[in-house]
Amino acid sequence: METKTKDKARHCLQQSALTSSISAALLVGLSMAVTFALLVALRGHTSSYNQFQLVLPSPTINPSLSLPPPPRYPTPSHPRNANMIVTGLPQYPALSNSEQSSRFGVLIGLQAPCLSPDRQIDHAPLDLIAILDVSDSMGGEKFRLAKQAIEFVVDNLGPSDRLSIITFANSKRRLTQLLRMTDARRVDTIRFKHTHDSTNIIAGLETAAMILEKRSEMNPVSSIILLSDGQDRRYKDSLDALKTLPLYLRNNDTSVSVSQTGAVPVHTFGLGHDHNATVLHAIADSSGGTFSYIESIDTIQDAFAQCIGGLLSVKAQEVELKVRSVSPGVQIQCIFSSRYRSSIAADGIHGVIHMVDVYAEEKRMFLVSVSVPPADQETLTTQLLEVNCSYKDPLSNQYITSDIVCVEIPRPPAENVSTEDMQIEVEREIIRIGIAENIVKAQAMAVRGELSEAVSFLEQEKTKLMRTVSGEARDPLCEQLQKDLKAIQKKMKSREEFKARGNAFVLSRCMTLFDQRASTQALIPDGASGSAPPEDIPYYQTSIMRRMVQKSQELRDQNENSAESSNNSKP
Repeated sequence: METKTKDKARHCLQQSALTSSISAALLVGLSMAVTFALLVALRGHTSSYNQFQLVLPSPTINPSLSLPPPPRYPTPSHPRNANMIVTGLPQYPALSNSEQSSRFGVLIGLQAPCLSPDRQIDHAPLDLIAILDVSDSMGGEKFRLAKQAIEFVVDNLGPSDRLSIITFANSKRRLTQLLRMTDARRVDTIRFKHTHDSTNIIAGLETAAMILEKRSEMNPVSSIILLSDGQDRRYKDSLDALKTLPLYLRNNDTSVSVSQTGAVPVHTFGLGHDHNATVLHAIADSSGGTFSYIESIDTIQDAFAQCIGGLLSVKAQEVELKVRSVSPGVQIQCIFSSRYRSSIAADGIHGVIHMVDVYAEEKRMFLVSVSVPPADQETLTTQLLEVNCSYKDPLSNQYITSDIVCVEIPRPPAENVSTEDMQIEVEREIIRIGIAENIVKAQAMAVRGELSEAVSFLEQEKTKLMRTVSGEARDPLCEQLQKDLKAIQKKMKSREEFKARGNAFVLSRCMTLFDQRASTQALIPDGASGSAPPEDIPYYQTSIMRRMVQKSQELRDQNENSAESSNNSKP
């Protein structure tokens, strides 16, 4: 009986109830309505089972998907050779014909193509609004480095890109209109000054919204970057104030129904120890942007560089990753899509995941749970799902549909089913989600003041992680997750450390893991006298982002060497 139970655990994703006590403050913007949990047994080489508890969103039932919809995006007669690649993989290599499963995992995904070698030819023109905190706390070296970072952004925009700069303190001020970055206009965009007022983030966002709405023409890609180092003291509850912003800045807000068309992501950057990480995280999460934590002020420019590398490489917009069951008895039970909107038809036949955009080279992986009936002896394989994606090409403004990929699973007799572990790619995805969920749980403990309990909980997760097949094989993702867990434990050793560094770091890191998009966590290493980011593997960083960051670092080194030479030459 015990063996049978274990065998079944290997092939099923079992549903169980989950009691969650995560603080409401931590859940702001996470868009994850917790209604049930997915228990996935991960068997290591020691034959012991380690369970990661994955919190799944309640499936959104969409009656309009109950019938096969007509193709929304027809494939062009001459499709571009840079099409999206869609993939699908069952949780296990085989399922015996006598078995059935109510929760069988299918890993689906997409990957965007690369940019052409000449980025200026292949990148979609950008409308960018930079919102900069110039309040009293942003004085001195912070202000100089922020201004230098904006100069870097200006220098790397093309002549078709447009930029507007807004500074905010107690009030807002638009410094420049949305202007194309021709050589004649580049210098005028970076003339702004430091003030002695307090921070007013909402005023900056309201001004950005006004600029966006008054555009008589618009570039294919629109985005906002926002840098702040302080608290928004004008509003007692800044989170409530965010609800007054236009819907296109809240396209991930689950309390309203918002179209992905026209969505404008806001990428936020929290600088230092005193910024409001919860508010900046909520702004980014609600709009579909990223939240970066910059403790090391020397790396402001690097953080901007990575973000700009992504914005200048958007390959797809209004993306819909679609799944359809193709065999009798196979039904879609739930989709784990993190903050990306998803819905399932009432009959469980169709499902869709919505994404605002995808950068060149980026991948998105999602777990889909399906029910699989037993098969008769003549059935060799069961087709589980058909997967394809539809999206808008921002360069051509055409809607494109990818090829359909069929996911199927062999159905041999029970005696011929091997005892292999689950597919390594599926295990890696389960680990990513499971660790991110458990970091959020540890953060909730820390917010409640249960710091020692949070540290112990993360220690248990480190042990579980290294007992997985991927962990024992020293998979790079598992190695980096181990480093993250250790770093977070250090930031939870005291209330002061967690408030100053831990909360912002965890919010930024978890957003990266959930959204599968690179953001920056630039820290001052413990005991270091200067500012420098830690050495780690940048999650989800594309080659375009990497080159842009390298360019920023080389320029910064040149400036430092020039300044040093100038100082040495003085008598």
